[in-house]
Amino acid sequence: MPARRYRVAIGDRTLEVEVDSRGDTTTVTLDGERLPAELLPADASGLRRLRLGERVYELLLVQSADRVALALEGVALEVGVEDERAARLAQFGGGRARAGGHEAIAAPMPGLVVRVNVEPGRAVTAGESLVVLQAMKMENELASPRDGTVKAVAVEAGQAVEQGQVLVELE
Repeated sequence: MPARRYRVAIGDRTLEVEVDSRGDTTTVTLDGERLPAELLPADASGLRRLRLGERVYELLLVQSADRVALALEGVALEVGVEDERAARLAQFGGGRARAGGHEAIAAPMPGLVVRVNVEPGRAVTAGESLVVLQAMKMENELASPRDGTVKAVAVEAGQAVEQGQVLVELE
């Protein structure tokens, strides 16, 4: 199977990722650095382990068509993923706009809201902590995926939330 190429956006940073699987061996190239990789199946709680080079990461993830909600080592991230074809289409105007507009920040997993760090009307920057969510005995900071203004906050500290529930809306 030929290597698959992706463009991965995390906040305002974009990584070029190539995944090459041959037999039982998978190699991931991140911005030119090749690393052996293995993604182990999820346990009963949904926790997965990713071996990337010599490091092992614990993660939870929820995947939609082109977005991945990811809790990595206790930090929640909203990640945009485009395969090589979608990235080429976007270069020619066939892709969707990424900046500006309305964006909902949703819970990547069920949990308890520990802290809400923003209020409506507040300007935020990419990577700034919006909400802290406790899940599986870990606190996960949900960060703003881009610069913007908080349009609405739909939760409060102490509230239980379900996976996919909207927590904060940006404009």
